[in-house]
Amino acid sequence: MTKRIFGKKINFKSLSCAPVNELGVVYLFGVLHDSFDFKIESIQASFPDCIARRQISRDKWEELIDP
Repeated sequence: MTKRIFGKKINFKSLSCAPVNELGVVYLFGVLHDSFDFKIESIQASFPDCIARRQISRDKWEELIDP
């Protein structure tokens, strides 16, 4: 059985430890998206992991793709 690896203790919102892998970073982005005024369109296991949009004017949105 493989032991789990945990990041540094951060106790930030719903995270008790810092992310240690890509999936953890995607989750953190999901937790913080409202702070950046992003709207998440899609999250998936393959590239792109996350597609989000941010409003750039009243009727226009810019697509953001996780590189």
